[in-house]
Amino acid sequence: MRTFPGTVEFMTPGLDKGVALRRYAERNSIPLGEILAIGDMDNDIPMIEAAGWGVCMANGCDECKAVADAVTEYGVLEDGMGLYLEKYVLV
Repeated sequence: MRTFPGTVEFMTPGLDKGVALRRYAERNSIPLGEILAIGDMDNDIPMIEAAGWGVCMANGCDECKAVADAVTEYGVLEDGMGLYLEKYVLV
């Protein structure tokens, strides 16, 4: 799986960040609907889809943006996640 130009990630078949999020939520008795997940690349799509609210970073790939409930105004290098959380979560 490509996540950044020049970077390739290898994953065990059948496992992804969505599976991990669902298992974490189940083990900790957290409803998926109460989980916010933030990502930016293809490997984050299953996690964003599994979460109750999925957010893609402004610099994220088009596929990730397409499945997200929201897209940040700023990218990773501009502290997009922090600014998003400050504006929409920590109010």
